[in-house]
Amino acid sequence: MTVVQQNSTVFPVYAALVPIVLFIGIEAHYNSCKKILSKEIPMSNPVVDEHMTALPHSIRPNQTLKAAKEMMLEHGVRHLPVQHGGELVGVISERDIYFATSVDQKPAEEILVESTYPDKPYAVEQGTPLKEVLEKMASEAFGCALVLDQGNLVGIFTTTDACRVLASKL
Repeated sequence: MTVVQQNSTVFPVYAALVPIVLFIGIEAHYNSCKKILSKEIPMSNPVVDEHMTALPHSIRPNQTLKAAKEMMLEHGVRHLPVQHGGELVGVISERDIYFATSVDQKPAEEILVESTYPDKPYAVEQGTPLKEVLEKMASEAFGCALVLDQGNLVGIFTTTDACRVLASKL
């Protein structure tokens, strides 16, 4: 390595290149952001029901986690709304099932859905601005939002749906 002696201290020559490299890196980042922002992104105010999965599959509280797991696999989903007599009572996720079977040390066929899902699912009415839903999901680490029409389940908006929205804007 080549070194330069300055004021009785030894500095590598490449130290002089650091500001140049930083400038090039910042400029490249700036140009990337400029390119992304220059794309036409509709300035509309999208609502959650424009991007939700309509009429999601649901499960009853008295069914087993095994049934929930099988339903998720069959339909390729990670969240199932829980309904009792047509009324929304919760939502169960793959993560909930994994956690319940790990903690209880019981097989999925011995644990009921009703003992597993959180009490208050995140639910919004149709027409709720997508930005509001995304901000709440991000701040509270929710994996989904259940979409209602006058209290009746009409859809589900998941993190996968959020990724699709983002990808369509880039």
